[in-house]
Amino acid sequence: MNAHETGTRIIKIVRDRFGAGFAWGVVTCVALGGLAFAGYQFVYVPFIDVDEHTPPVVTARAADDTPAVEAAAPDAAVPDEASPAELVLSPVSPRWAMGPAEDADKPVPFDMMRSLRQRVAFWQRVWGKTPEHVHLLVDERRPWIVHTSVTCVPGQRRNKACQHKIAKALKGVKKRLHKLAKRPTRRHRRAYSNDKKLMRSAASSIIRVTGRQDALERALARAGDELFLTERVFASVGVPPELSRVAIVESLYRADATSRAGAIGAFQFMDVTAREYLTVTEDIDERRDPARAAYAAARYLKKLHEQLGKWSLATTAYNTGPSRVKRLAKKHRTEDLGKIIEEARDARFGFDGQNYYAQLLAVVRATAKLKPSQVAPPRTVRLSRAARFEDLAKALDVSKSALARANPALRPPITKRKELVPVSYIVNVPDDGPVLSEADGEAGEKGT
Repeated sequence: MNAHETGTRIIKIVRDRFGAGFAWGVVTCVALGGLAFAGYQFVYVPFIDVDEHTPPVVTARAADDTPAVEAAAPDAAVPDEASPAELVLSPVSPRWAMGPAEDADKPVPFDMMRSLRQRVAFWQRVWGKTPEHVHLLVDERRPWIVHTSVTCVPGQRRNKACQHKIAKALKGVKKRLHKLAKRPTRRHRRAYSNDKKLMRSAASSIIRVTGRQDALERALARAGDELFLTERVFASVGVPPELSRVAIVESLYRADATSRAGAIGAFQFMDVTAREYLTVTEDIDERRDPARAAYAAARYLKKLHEQLGKWSLATTAYNTGPSRVKRLAKKHRTEDLGKIIEEARDARFGFDGQNYYAQLLAVVRATAKLKPSQVAPPRTVRLSRAARFEDLAKALDVSKSALARANPALRPPITKRKELVPVSYIVNVPDDGPVLSEADGEAGEKGT
């Protein structure tokens, strides 16, 4: 009895016992289940700009430990999973691993506006001269007006004694500002541009700013040579390389940073924005890969600059959202960020958003004397087939821990469980991994 006859007999028995409606329901469920299983067999294509031409490929080491070169076969069937001996690794040079082309357009210089001069000078003091155990009590609307500073014991800025010291200083500042509101001195009038409304509300507009000199030093140590690779990525997109410092302002260059709002990675992408430029799934989250996230951030900033016309507005929009910045610029009929900040009365455009660009400029100036190092771009390979993480480590002749550190975008379902690294995914080769081509940039694919 063949499969067709068997199926017909089963349907007849079900129909006689349970009725025709139930029998057809069973047939429908079986059919839908078959379609769902067929649809599940998918091919992963990462969101990466590379040319479509096929480079030479190098297989993983065979039993005799000799790399073998084979021609790519586009019509060949690709199994769902490959063993280390079958895995084909193609050297590639995606855009996020390359520098600017020789004929690339020079980025438009970023804005250094006079209206932000005092604001930038204040943040230079915070990032460049104030250690983190020193707290400044400042005016939220004009942070360069520093009422007083409180110095705590280094390393204990969050203990009760430090908090009590800050609270006592805050109480004293409020008391003094209430008196000055009634009888302002010449210096007080000058600080507030003789604006009576600002002086009357000064006591209720105090905010604490913690020094970030130590944090900047840690961020630079954490970034290391990657900082200069990030500059090259930004320049390759046509964005001022100095703006790559947004990773320091956003997260102190922590690839594993996660904000309370859900932004992830050194460049702090939210899910919705990230999915336009990066792969973000349960198994792979490229926001955690600094190089790929840098390329995405540069492209996003360039898009914002095309929409808003000025880097000051584009970087502010990166932090607070493009719709809000567009609305504020239109409402106040100016592209001058300093004037927008002075005139804006939008509760959602708060202290962080108002001071984001000024902080960025302060960090750019604080790191201006760093000497660029000649760092080779990271080596990358494209998978010909889906593979287990441990098999990929064997193919590259590296430990699983080294491969995981080099590929922070690969999440625990892949690195610690049995999910596969998808076909066509581009993998970072650890520094101690094998050289798969004589010259990565020549043998591999060139980015567009």
